[in-house]
Amino acid sequence: MPAFIPRHVPGDPGDPIVQTEPISILKCREKGLMAGVTLRISKDAHQILREISEATGEPMNSVLDKALEEYRRKRFLEKANQAFAALKMDPKAWMKEMEERRAWEDTLGDGLEKD
Repeated sequence: MPAFIPRHVPGDPGDPIVQTEPISILKCREKGLMAGVTLRISKDAHQILREISEATGEPMNSVLDKALEEYRRKRFLEKANQAFAALKMDPKAWMKEMEERRAWEDTLGDGLEKD
């Protein structure tokens, strides 16, 4: 028995059934399934999720979880790159950064062998 029952959203004629309605959180927990939330996505996004799910054999929620995590990491790196670009624009701040890096490079000569 699925953890969620698909339902059509009134006022969205022709849209695929992509919203879900939780059965019972208690029943989900008894079966070891995770409770979820309802999230509306576009027909195109739903089709992509379905295709990836079928190709990989993973549930659509797992595919979506992985995609969101990858996007979160990408945004993190973009922000870090922007911060370093801003740091480089400030000569005094960049000089301090380079001094700190040189100080840390000294720790590489700690006498320990590389693995």
